[in-house]
Amino acid sequence: MSGIQIGEKHTEKDWGLIWTDFKITAPEAQTTTIQIPGRDGLLDLTEALGDRIRFNNRTLSFTFVLYDKDMKKWHKTYSNISNYCHGKVKDIILDTDEEYYWNGRCVCESTKEDARYSSIIISVDAHPYKRGVTSTVDDWLWDPFSFEDGIAQTLKNINFTDTLSIPVFGFNINTAIKITCNKAMQLEHESKWYHLQAGENALKELKLQAGENTFKFTCTGNGAVTIDFREERL
Repeated sequence: MSGIQIGEKHTEKDWGLIWTDFKITAPEAQTTTIQIPGRDGLLDLTEALGDRIRFNNRTLSFTFVLYDKDMKKWHKTYSNISNYCHGKVKDIILDTDEEYYWNGRCVCESTKEDARYSSIIISVDAHPYKRGVTSTVDDWLWDPFSFEDGIAQTLKNINFTDTLSIPVFGFNINTAIKITCNKAMQLEHESKWYHLQAGENALKELKLQAGENTFKFTCTGNGAVTIDFREERL
């Protein structure tokens, strides 16, 4: 069985759609350039004005065939799909890429040019990055995990005494990180120190590097930390 999960519905199991085609556009980079008199070309300041390149939304387009055999089934199925997702924001998971989900607003279109079947196209105006279906605090899921290039890291309720040094694997973009502590403590990362209060700390200024990072925690006595973030990639 091959299809896509749209929210709580699966295109084949719930609607009987046969997935035939998939198109994904590249997200357009948000660039900043200026023209300087007497200089050839444009001066590109994109990376100079931010910590990374920002992107606009991208379009996902899924084409399906419905073997309906009559107009009544086509009307009913197309209406059910449209009522469920047309114009609405949904999470999208592909059977062929189960580790990640996309999020965006759906558009549903259909054409019936044959007595036996019709075509249905579901397009999604999606966030430029796909996100991991699990975060570092969720239970590890065996089914969608890729043993070829997947990275399993669970960073929930880590107990230590006085000091803790732990590897944290980062990805290709700066991911929002939340750290929950049982008491006030200090965190060192990339020669920078962060004061963490007891409870949840949203560290917008902390930037994970791609690859292995080292988090060093220091407190007095028994400490416990949870490091919460979700993988994102193009």
